Amino acid sequence: MAVQRALIGCQDFQWSGAHMFAQGIDPYADYLAGDPRHAVLMSQVPNYLHEYYVALWPIGLMSFGHAKVLWTGLNLLFAVAIVLLLRSVYGLSRKQAYLLAMLLAISTPFRIAVGSGQQALLETLLVCVALWKPSQSGMMLGMSYFKYSFSPIFFFYAAACRAWKQIAMSLVLAAGGLLVFWARVHGSLLKVLAEPFMVSRWGMEHRTDGDLISLTNMVYPRGYNAAIVLALALSAGFAFLAHRRSPTFAGAIAALAAINLALLPHGTHDAVLLSVPSAWLMANARWSLAIFAGGVSISMFWFGFKLVPLRHYPVTSQLLHMGLLAVLFVVVLSGDRSCEQFNASLQGAPHTTAVC
Repeated sequence: MAVQRALIGCQDFQWSGAHMFAQGIDPYADYLAGDPRHAVLMSQVPNYLHEYYVALWPIGLMSFGHAKVLWTGLNLLFAVAIVLLLRSVYGLSRKQAYLLAMLLAISTPFRIAVGSGQQALLETLLVCVALWKPSQSGMMLGMSYFKYSFSPIFFFYAAACRAWKQIAMSLVLAAGGLLVFWARVHGSLLKVLAEPFMVSRWGMEHRTDGDLISLTNMVYPRGYNAAIVLALALSAGFAFLAHRRSPTFAGAIAALAAINLALLPHGTHDAVLLSVPSAWLMANARWSLAIFAGGVSISMFWFGFKLVPLRHYPVTSQLLHMGLLAVLFVVVLSGDRSCEQFNASLQGAPHTTAVC
């Protein structure tokens, strides 16, 4: 069903922006000017960072019909790669990997991500590659900046770890994307730098499925800018807490993947990122009560919320979403520490992925 929807619609795939960029047109400026060329198809608002349109340049040279077939195929490959990498990182058995793949494939976020041509699976894949090969985490972080509601908490975690080389690599990559974009479309460099944020601020709806900024915008719209500052400050706080409390890189990233969704705006499709804490929970199944609490949290995002009639109670819905993500963060963070202590007592040395 997801593939069929993608081949018919793929309404959120960023082909429009890539197609304009391939022609030397600034997609941000065009959209902010009211889309006079009528070049933005469906809901393909160009609100991602410059590097993404540079990366999609070859796809922008294709027709939309051919491009969405390619992107749908890539999204399916991303999902397969996510499961394989998580199996390697967390030491999952073959049965656990099959279970994770099945649950992800039938989940609501996956179906929406593939059907609408979203970028959430690509972002999740970048996180998984960084987990699998930490030496390349700087490059993965730099690539992840294109969807800048995902990356701040991981940037702050790198800062907490004093991984300055990785941070520098990520910033060089993002700056390179900006310069290539600017060289292609010309204009003021500062204006080009600010444009994606202007599109996000004035051209997008700021209400999603359960995060601090969306909640603030719902109950007190005038506090939107303050909510952004608070969300970034909390992202930094949670990142430093994960660095201090989690003895493993894999455990810290699993915890941060959960709480990240509660701070900055994300859609239902972005919950595919919960495949990371899902793999952690499967790997650490010894902790039964924690596994149950974490499993319930993920199940609600993957299967439950579409069945719960909360549309008429938007504030309650936002708080429930955020509360479940906070529970998952605590479960992973505390369980990771407990598992590390358990492994150390048995083996006399810390385990790299805290698998009990």
